[in-house]
Amino acid sequence: VLKKFNLQNEDVTWKEYEVDNIFEAGGKSTVRYFYLKDTIKFLDEESNAICYFYDKIGLSRIAIVFLDRSEHNIEVDVPLKLKEKYESTWGTLVNELDESSQQKLKEYLRENKMPEDVIEYIFEGRRRAVVTYELNLNKNTQGYGSVLFTGYLASMLEHAL
Repeated sequence: VLKKFNLQNEDVTWKEYEVDNIFEAGGKSTVRYFYLKDTIKFLDEESNAICYFYDKIGLSRIAIVFLDRSEHNIEVDVPLKLKEKYESTWGTLVNELDESSQQKLKEYLRENKMPEDVIEYIFEGRRRAVVTYELNLNKNTQGYGSVLFTGYLASMLEHAL
């Protein structure tokens, strides 16, 4: 991510917090994140970006915060642009991966001590996407007008392959 934006580690301010470990029940992990100092263009909108890195996985979330938080922009214009750019909130589904990739991902999850019932849950026939996004339309939150891309499974798949 730093390379993509021509940044060095010293160009960003890292922050971190603890979360529940997604592999093992009862354990803790660290999430490190940083804000890009300069705005970026996303969907032709001036935006800020926050990149989240989960311990042992890597880049797992990206938050895009639109600067124009007017109601019309957030509730009409941005959703239309998202629908034009992305088919839906679902990307590639886990059960659409080729068999070899699915097996390697399962092995990776087992190696990291994820419980077998959780692994089964990830791979059952439901529409579980490798990456998802969600637009925050709740005006009562700080995140109003932001899109959160979540890709834990994509990062795990990258490690597995």
